[in-house]
Amino acid sequence: MQTKQTTRLANLVQISIFSAIAVVLTFWEIPMWLFGPGFYKLGLSDAIVLISGFSLGPLAGVLTEFLKVTLRLLLRGTSTFGLGEFANLVAGIALVLPSAAFYKGHRTFKGAVVAMLLGIASLTVMSGVLNYFVLLPLDAALFSVSESTIVSWGNAVNQLITNKFMFVLLLVCPFNLLKGSLVCCFTLIFYKKLSAIINDFSSKIVK
Repeated sequence: MQTKQTTRLANLVQISIFSAIAVVLTFWEIPMWLFGPGFYKLGLSDAIVLISGFSLGPLAGVLTEFLKVTLRLLLRGTSTFGLGEFANLVAGIALVLPSAAFYKGHRTFKGAVVAMLLGIASLTVMSGVLNYFVLLPLDAALFSVSESTIVSWGNAVNQLITNKFMFVLLLVCPFNLLKGSLVCCFTLIFYKKLSAIINDFSSKIVK
């Protein structure tokens, strides 16, 4: 029978493993030129974060996301003055926190689907708000480009993008909607198998 300390240690081991897998997946991200500038990249690392949150709870999911972003920053450094890493952290938390919190009280297939829909909605809205009020202005300031120039990058892909609001509405939000949907589909497919493997592995380490 596991004690509380043993359980806590096993959970920390699992979080570490989930974080390591997520970091590895960050090195395989595809630039989404269809949506706009090349800094919009699609990856599945947050699926591992979401699996961690579903398996161990919302706080574990948040910790996994934090460790993933921190380790990625230590391994690769930053070319965005930390702005890209901050955006990834907020987006990851926006997805995993409401999803894992809801699933914690509704551990059924239907509960998982509803949890993921909540997470996708949260990610899409939060990313839109964050980009409009924080990221786009900071991008313009840090990289000495005007917001109109950033908007023009989106306009090159979609002519309906003529201002910052339309940039967020027609580029940022659809991108995050697609990203969240793919992440959740991956999670739905691999959650039980991957979490069982990692749980079994951690149990052998922590006895």
